[in-house]
Amino acid sequence: MGAGLLGAAAATNDWVLEYGSSLGGLPAAPVTALTQTRDGYLWVGTTNGLIRFDGHRGRPLGLDQFPGADDGFHPVALVEEPGATFWVATTEGVYRRHTNGFVRVDFFEATNAAPIRALALRRSGGVWVGTDRGLFEPANDRLRPVWRSPVTEAVGHLVESGVGLGVATTARVWLRRPEGTWQILLTNSQPTTLPLVAADRWPFLWLASPAGLWRQVGTANPHLVPFKMGTGGDYQFGGTGPGEARWLVDAAVGVVRLDAAGSAPVPGTEPSRLGPITAFTVDTLDRVWLGTAHGLVGVRRDLGPVSEPPQIQLESLHWAGNGVALDRGGGRPPLRLPAHAGGELAWVFSAPLRLPADEVRYAFRLNGANAEWTETTEPVARYTGLPAGRYVFEVRAQSARGAWGNSRTVAFELEPDFLHSTAFRTSLAIFGSGLLASFAWLRLRLRSHQGKAPTHVLFADERERIARDLHDDIGSQLAALALRADLLKRRATPELAAELDSLAGEARSVVGRMSEIIWQLNPECDTLASFGNFLATHADQWAEVTGTRFKVELPPDLPADSMCPEARRHLTLIIREALANVAKHARATETKLLLRYGPDTLFLSVQDNGRGFDLATAASTPAGSSSNGVRNQRHRAEALGGTLELRSRFGGGTRLDVVVPLTSLATGGK
Repeated sequence: MGAGLLGAAAATNDWVLEYGSSLGGLPAAPVTALTQTRDGYLWVGTTNGLIRFDGHRGRPLGLDQFPGADDGFHPVALVEEPGATFWVATTEGVYRRHTNGFVRVDFFEATNAAPIRALALRRSGGVWVGTDRGLFEPANDRLRPVWRSPVTEAVGHLVESGVGLGVATTARVWLRRPEGTWQILLTNSQPTTLPLVAADRWPFLWLASPAGLWRQVGTANPHLVPFKMGTGGDYQFGGTGPGEARWLVDAAVGVVRLDAAGSAPVPGTEPSRLGPITAFTVDTLDRVWLGTAHGLVGVRRDLGPVSEPPQIQLESLHWAGNGVALDRGGGRPPLRLPAHAGGELAWVFSAPLRLPADEVRYAFRLNGANAEWTETTEPVARYTGLPAGRYVFEVRAQSARGAWGNSRTVAFELEPDFLHSTAFRTSLAIFGSGLLASFAWLRLRLRSHQGKAPTHVLFADERERIARDLHDDIGSQLAALALRADLLKRRATPELAAELDSLAGEARSVVGRMSEIIWQLNPECDTLASFGNFLATHADQWAEVTGTRFKVELPPDLPADSMCPEARRHLTLIIREALANVAKHARATETKLLLRYGPDTLFLSVQDNGRGFDLATAASTPAGSSSNGVRNQRHRAEALGGTLELRSRFGGGTRLDVVVPLTSLATGGK
């Protein structure tokens, strides 16, 4: 085969031959195995290793992805299961593709690790493996023997059809029926060569051998009959594509196309021109791919560009110089990318196995940043300076005839750095509100001992004034800030609109938090009925805090009995701490808050259906640790003359019960 043929495409009559180096720089190395996977890529096994080919460029897979592989690694067979499990067989081992690379599938017995010759899909899942020692199948991540052949009868080709497994050896062609019985279909008249067994798209077997072409007839008692053709006879490979034609490789004349009109050789594919053909497959465009000692050759009819829309595939994602795994099925949450100031986001994609004449164009957009499509011929999309937020990347491909294919989308979220995160800003706002409330409380305590009016009158008046000022001044300003942010969003860029939306949400969150402080200060709320109304009002907020379904159960007729600010504050903080523990530790899906009262006591309970914990371990935790929250809760209950009981067990949820005398609600336990 001349060197010039390796770097160009040649046209003969209605046929075009494309050579490896002109199809993306594939190495001019002997090809040993070929297959197309369901994602559209062509996998090429060579004496230099395994290559994934998209029709324009090849990407070699490193030996580091194949445990135990050495420099002599080269595939002899490649198949893909319907469940997208990809199998690679080398002469010395079988590999199965895994999320992070390939895993090796070893034989049950090391002595069975004879040279591997063939792979075939099993209808029940997995693969059949043919070696010089016989037939094997996977079981418990090992290869166990199904049939041990004589030393002189090595398995060369395998295929499973509707009637059973066809096994071609150096001596015979066998049929293994589904019930496990064996039948000889043909005795090889030339035991030095290996006949090929190929399955039709219907449940029949074809046999392409040096003696000619044979076809199976019958199902109850299947047997092979000769199939007459007008050309050739020494067949080495065979298969079918999406069209009506069958394809054969004749050792003398090259590729032969067989259809209803008869058979005809494809000019330019003669082994005297290409060299010996060592591998064969037909892709989804009905294009034949040949492996030769000089590299890869594509054979197709000269019908112009392909008309159907290209199939788009996402190759990889790189964020701030690091690769990000894209193995995400349906229903998975969005990708979360860590904060990185000024990081570059790069999506790499392709349209596998398109003809070079297609001149595929790509279009992409990033919803959340820019909803406009960007068209390009380069299979990469780059973004820099993206603010934190949620995005959806969308990409599609267009054929030369203008047809756009279906889009591929991936949702992802860029996490903000801590200083710009919602958690930091919300915490800062809550801290400020708490500081303001503490200052107001201290001011009240000081003012309560001054002046000529009775202490309780001054105390109530001051509380009412501060609550009114907080509501009318700071509360109204925060509400106006949220409203202004909403108005600005209408004429802002998508990036700024996302920030304004976040700012408005945080402002409203602080308003909600401040309303609780106002409630604690307002003397008009010093009743048990107001306390119950407070619990019901904040149920939605606490559901968001805990991330659970939140339910509040209250008596329908809570009385307007007096309830001092200290009692309200203690009980509110006990509940808040309990709900914080649910959010941080419980992993619950449902939380319940109960309030009951009787003739002498008030009963409060916070319950969740989370994972629970060991009470003995928690009780032995030294002071100063996270268990101080429970101690503080207990001290608050005791300050009101009540008790607190905590019950929990692994897998059984957690329950916190508080019982307080009704008399202490008005006095604060004093």
